[in-house]
Amino acid sequence: MTPLVELRNVSKIFERGFIRKVRVHAVRNVNLTIDKGEILAVVGESGCGKTTLGKLIAGLIKPTKGEVLWLGKNIWRMKRGEFKKYRPLVQLIHQDPYASLNPARTVLQILGDPIRYYGLAKSKREVREKVIELLRYVGLTPPEYFLNKYPHHLSGGMKQRLAVARALIPKPMLIVADEPISMIDMSLRLSLLDLLKRLHKELGIAFVYISHELASTRYFAHDGKTAIMYLGTIVEYGPTEQLIKNPVHPYLRAILSAMPVPDPEIARRRKVLELKSLELPSPIKLPPGCPFETRCPFSRSICKEKMPELRPIEEDHYVACHIAEELPEWRPPWEE
Repeated sequence: MTPLVELRNVSKIFERGFIRKVRVHAVRNVNLTIDKGEILAVVGESGCGKTTLGKLIAGLIKPTKGEVLWLGKNIWRMKRGEFKKYRPLVQLIHQDPYASLNPARTVLQILGDPIRYYGLAKSKREVREKVIELLRYVGLTPPEYFLNKYPHHLSGGMKQRLAVARALIPKPMLIVADEPISMIDMSLRLSLLDLLKRLHKELGIAFVYISHELASTRYFAHDGKTAIMYLGTIVEYGPTEQLIKNPVHPYLRAILSAMPVPDPEIARRRKVLELKSLELPSPIKLPPGCPFETRCPFSRSICKEKMPELRPIEEDHYVACHIAEELPEWRPPWEE
């Protein structure tokens, strides 16, 4: 079956500076596939390139190297008519709902204009009915109350639900959700994730869920796959539960060992995986070998010399580590 989206050796380099050009390696040699109706979570710390990867998948920026395929076709070699059909099928939910909505337009205008543009309604009455239907579907009730409200009248959670409603208008096959809950109150995050899961279940929409922490990732992508990013590369990839229960790469192990544990007894006696350094290498001057070598407590000489390739360690589970088979057995700190 042809994947919905496929990335082949995709890299993105940004150039900065006027007098002296500086090359920033945001994404490096990424290979990924996303099937129809699949959930893929991309997890990594700030600056690892996950947002850039999301924009590459959404076709918002062009890769420096490699191919981005939509149903087997390179999106940057599509004819104008093909690209026009493809463009609405991939939607983006931005991290900051305060910046992604036009503050000078009402909710009715924010949703009504794209409804008219895509020919889903003609008369004002039909547009109003469609907007009310959308608002009710994303949980903004009573919908009539919100029609003439401006974004500044809404809370962060309401704004993000409005952004979700807008993304649904062209009936997308894929939604790239870039840290959709990070700007929302803690008490509302679960309800928004439940909304996105309902869209996935009822409408069959595929999701790329971008996050910097594993708790929400495990909840949202429990039955999907997760890619762990570090300095622009995928260091581990596979089914979400498999990665969390049997992490292989030292970077993922370090993240899991540092996660909060609800049991105070376990929290006191557990051992956090100590890294060689807390400093990230510069994306301008990357190390020649493994990007995690400068911080990895298990590194060998080969790690300094050669960049590891993403390879299978078990069924559907891939890791980019030279010494994966030599690492000690993983013991979760919450089970010690």
